Amino acid sequence: MKKNIPSILLLLYTSTLYMTYFTSDVVSYQLVVYTLILICYFFARKVPINNAKPIYVISCILAILYFIRAFIDIELLNVKQELYGSDFTVFFFMLNGIVFPIIMIPKIKHAKSYTWAFVLLGFVLVYSLYITYTNFINGVVFMSQDHRIMANEHLSVIQFGHLGLTAVILGIYFIAKSNKNKLFLILSASIVFLGVMSMFLAGTRSAMIAAFAIAAIYLLANAKIKTLAVVILLFVPFYLYSDSILSFFDSFGINSANRIFQLFEEGGDQSSGRSLIWDKAFGDLSDNLLLGVSCFFKFRDWTYVHNSVIEITYALGIFGGIAFIYINCKALAICIKELKGESIDNKCFVFLYIQYFVYSLFSESVLRLSLYWIFLAIIISLSTQQNKEYLE
Repeated sequence: MKKNIPSILLLLYTSTLYMTYFTSDVVSYQLVVYTLILICYFFARKVPINNAKPIYVISCILAILYFIRAFIDIELLNVKQELYGSDFTVFFFMLNGIVFPIIMIPKIKHAKSYTWAFVLLGFVLVYSLYITYTNFINGVVFMSQDHRIMANEHLSVIQFGHLGLTAVILGIYFIAKSNKNKLFLILSASIVFLGVMSMFLAGTRSAMIAAFAIAAIYLLANAKIKTLAVVILLFVPFYLYSDSILSFFDSFGINSANRIFQLFEEGGDQSSGRSLIWDKAFGDLSDNLLLGVSCFFKFRDWTYVHNSVIEITYALGIFGGIAFIYINCKALAICIKELKGESIDNKCFVFLYIQYFVYSLFSESVLRLSLYWIFLAIIISLSTQQNKEYLE
């Protein structure tokens, strides 16, 4: 049983991707899931961390200070938070979604293979997307105010787009694991197709940027500069014929394609108001650069900064921001090393980390984006558990 706990933990944490398809009471669901995760931590097989690597130590300190800062803001400074319904939920989720993963996951012995966990996750993701497209075919379409496709009434367009990118990553993983089995290849390619369609319909630009970052880092890690150049050139026809493509989607009342092509247009503010948010955050920080302002941000209708680097700096000051940048730079260095290796499982974790790191830079509060912290902790564990006994 203990050898399966890493895979079970992976499934429990990633269940936040699709839970809105099965319940509208997300908070209660997360409380149950995190309770199960605590039990798994207790029974998991532990391994020693080699030489207490700086990235692990700094990550632990940062996560603990982040939690302490949230506690001080709420309990001592009476700061009103609007990210969660109750203050208890903030503390419970930060402990189980940030602090414990960073401290515990690098200490848990890796599974020899996560294939069955990825397969099960892929199956549930495909079923979730199937529900969306079945509704779409039957005329039940959930749209945002700017005419982008939502997965359902609870899952936003941004989450839907990243759900699609995760499906693409898992589909590619299954293709790599297929051993040229034609049926498995067809099923895996179908997952990739569904994921790409979801990304495009949602029009989530951060998901598109994450996909490009994954491809670029993979090609650079493997010194495939010519291939990277070809991938970039493939975007040229889409840009040249953008008017025709936009007209096609506009005829259906879908604004997603227009948002994506705005990534390549010059001029104008294409940040969906983020520049205003960031200006406000920098203004607040100018008087509190050393110790930071608060874990919780409020400006007009926005309740978070939409950038993890700024958000951590806003909470912990300039040194917290520098530590966060250092952690992620070291994590990216580990990613490049793993992309040169042979482990397909590790490469999948690398892709998922890059996706959710980019996600945190544009579209979500890092305080409640537990998947970013989970995959960061897994990447750290690839560095701390150097003994081949612990890694595939």
